[in-house]
Amino acid sequence: MNRLRCNASGYVNEFRFFLIAFLIAATLDLITTMHFMLKDGTETELHPAIRFVAWILGPIWGPILGKLCQFLAALVVTIHLRSYARIILVVATFLYTWAAWYNVWGKNIYVPRLMEYFPG
Repeated sequence: MNRLRCNASGYVNEFRFFLIAFLIAATLDLITTMHFMLKDGTETELHPAIRFVAWILGPIWGPILGKLCQFLAALVVTIHLRSYARIILVVATFLYTWAAWYNVWGKNIYVPRLMEYFPG
């Protein structure tokens, strides 16, 4: 706990750009997740924790709570591992951006091609 307090000092100022980019990417992923859940149902979510929370709270509040928990966990981890914060935030930003892209366009590209390899 002491490490978190020490590392939290000046954290926001030092990583402002990375945190803004991370927040934008997380928000895009959240919005696109809610969109496809409203359209296709909560059972189409791949992340088991988000799917479970959405199953309980619905396609709006479930992803909001899930993304909030993910965001807070990322903050705690990057504060605790401050020397790796840039790397973690950049990777997470790219993954959230890719997830938002996949939710809107990627599913239509990947799923049909992937299904070619399964008998059916």
